[in-house]
Amino acid sequence: SATFSMYFGLHAGKVWQTTKNVKISMLHWFSLGFGMMLVGFILTAWVPFNKRLWSPSYSLFMAGNATLCYASLFWLVDATQSQPICLRSVSAWLRTLFIPLQWLGANCILFFVFSDCSGVLSFLLSSINWGHPYTENNIVAWFQNDVLMRWLDLGASCGTTYARCGPALMVFVWVEIVAWMSIAGILYRKKIFWKI
Repeated sequence: SATFSMYFGLHAGKVWQTTKNVKISMLHWFSLGFGMMLVGFILTAWVPFNKRLWSPSYSLFMAGNATLCYASLFWLVDATQSQPICLRSVSAWLRTLFIPLQWLGANCILFFVFSDCSGVLSFLLSSINWGHPYTENNIVAWFQNDVLMRWLDLGASCGTTYARCGPALMVFVWVEIVAWMSIAGILYRKKIFWKI
């Protein structure tokens, strides 16, 4: 279940908190990540991947995958003392590049609640409307249908509605991500953090 992923992430963080040793932590994370991916992949013979139901095979495989990604990013961005001197300048550049992810992580509760995960922001923006039908005459539908499909002409390759146009959907997702990174960056600079 999804609870497993949360506890697995907690374990990955506790490894660093407990050891404070880059080599031990990296060895632990990489062996655990590869092991979990292997077990998840083998388990697909009996329990197929199912993202919507968080099947055990999917949960194990993705937890292992996330652990490997975390370990790689930790080594590239944070563990500069254990890197060769030639990689330290790359590490400084990557640290600057990944600052928006730090902003999102500092306000992850806000991002989860207001993003499409729960749809609060889309609901609030869709409530800014001008006549019937409300689902077609609101600010979100205007941006999707007019700005993306007509003005930027992303619908030319699709010849269909916004909901079935892959390029327009991808541009909208990237616009949302940039907007959330900007909001998170402003909140981070003002030291405003949502906590439970």
